[in-house]
Amino acid sequence: MNRSLVTTLLILSTWGWAFGAQSSGLPNGKVKKAFKQMYPVATEVDWKENEEGTIVAYFEMEDGNKEAYFDSQGNWLHTVTYIIDKDLPKGVIRYVKENYEEAAIYDTRKYQDPDTPLEFKVILTVEDWEYDEEKEEDPEEEEVVYDEFSDWISFLVLSFSEGGKLLSVEKFKEY
Repeated sequence: MNRSLVTTLLILSTWGWAFGAQSSGLPNGKVKKAFKQMYPVATEVDWKENEEGTIVAYFEMEDGNKEAYFDSQGNWLHTVTYIIDKDLPKGVIRYVKENYEEAAIYDTRKYQDPDTPLEFKVILTVEDWEYDEEKEEDPEEEEVVYDEFSDWISFLVLSFSEGGKLLSVEKFKEY
């Protein structure tokens, strides 16, 4: 066989494989329809399926970058909007400053789902809390800090209502 013909066939088969891999069926018609109804002006949409089988749309809108989560039937599960600190309700900002003055804000988000009111999430890293000096510090893990009970933590996730009321505090080693 002619060398250029083999090269052409190889290129065409590679293109076919690449385009086939990209059209993995995400999103299916039900998910796409639900997404378009909720976010008709979304731009830069990228689709992925996470480990749990949830279909996630990563996209941009005027009020920020978002992630919308759907099941395979097109049911909306929740949406995360990444926001900047100044877009938090005043009560949230006040609470964080009064109660976590040594903390650094790592990330801020709005969280919406069909069953609960809008929530704001503030993710903090804390570098200066007191800790039990008898517990050995791992020099390989630079982000790990301690809380006042000597538990290893990396991040605190504070959840607030839209009115600024603290709803929950969660500790995570990794976020």
